[in-house]
Amino acid sequence: MFLIFIQMKFVLFTLFLCGFILEINGKSSSGAWLPEEKSLVACEGTVARLHCEEGQAIYVTSAIYGRSNRMTCYVGIPKEQTKNTNCATRAESVFQRCEGKSTCNILASSSVFGDPCVGTYKYLDVIYLCEIPSATE
Repeated sequence: MFLIFIQMKFVLFTLFLCGFILEINGKSSSGAWLPEEKSLVACEGTVARLHCEEGQAIYVTSAIYGRSNRMTCYVGIPKEQTKNTNCATRAESVFQRCEGKSTCNILASSSVFGDPCVGTYKYLDVIYLCEIPSATE
């Protein structure tokens, strides 16, 4: 009987702890909600679709266009077009076009970003946050 009581206390404590963790998940130590970080990759010739929930805005933290590894966007592409992995550049247009909007579509193309590596199949790699805009904006 004592063993069952101990097991029940452990189960209740575990449930309490899990509930507590779920309640604080996604909040800072001050209790404010933390912004959600999102990432996406758009292979050359496709459209990157950045999206935040209603009432939130896009804040781009990183955007590169080119190629920094062989494994991203490689399926069906000749090996000679994925071997140059040192040609990624900052995709400034993503910052300019998408910052502060709730949705943004941008073509992953050398016509938009320039061609940092001729003859290499490229991709757009974006990391962004969805935040509630501040009142000063």
